Amino acid sequence: MAHKKGGGATSQKKDSAGRRLGIKKSGNQEVIAGNIICKQRGTKWHPGENVGMGRDHTIFALIDGVVKFFKKGHKEKTFVSVVNEKEEAKAEKKPVAKAKKTTTKSTAKKETKTTTIKKTTTKKAEK
Repeated sequence: MAHKKGGGATSQKKDSAGRRLGIKKSGNQEVIAGNIICKQRGTKWHPGENVGMGRDHTIFALIDGVVKFFKKGHKEKTFVSVVNEKEEAKAEKKPVAKAKKTTTKSTAKKETKTTTIKKTTTKKAEK
């Protein structure tokens, strides 16, 4: 009789390759329509403007432009957007009308009011 148990084959030693998830295009990087921006399981990053989301939660660009990441909402969710460079440049060139400051001098005297509180006492009739 053998005093050691025979080492049989096991099926638990198998391992699968990594799924290559994560950010494929970082912030301020140029993309063209159809480029994959990030691959993920679930929604770690949420789709913003000009991006689409695939069945497997892959976020991809719908237009040519620049990738922007920003946080939004009370839970600080991270959103991914693609901004068109031409539209962004036009928005920056538009002059913003400044509001004129109006100053008014108040010469009204500060009034102080004093109030006196009168103490009233009530006596209960004794029986």
